[in-house]
Amino acid sequence: MDELRNVLADSGIPCTVSGEEGCSKGGCGATYCLLVTSENAQVAHDRIEEYCMEIHPEIKDSQELISQGKCPACGCSVSSDAKDCPDCGLTLMIVFDE
Repeated sequence: MDELRNVLADSGIPCTVSGEEGCSKGGCGATYCLLVTSENAQVAHDRIEEYCMEIHPEIKDSQELISQGKCPACGCSVSSDAKDCPDCGLTLMIVFDE
């Protein structure tokens, strides 16, 4: 969370990290939020996405394959509603039963 806070701060986007510590026994995880104003929400989102692309450039390649109707792992053609790749079995969509 500190890394993303630093990315936004270095980009001139005011932000803060707020959170609650977990229990002292270590069984509960802490919960943290990166907070920005509603006016800065979109620019902060865009900067975080840009940062993720910088540190993981393979994401862009995967997104390009998906937009072309191809599996990001093997390049097999897949339909837009496919849950799994028919060739390599990669999960493409997670469906939650309600």
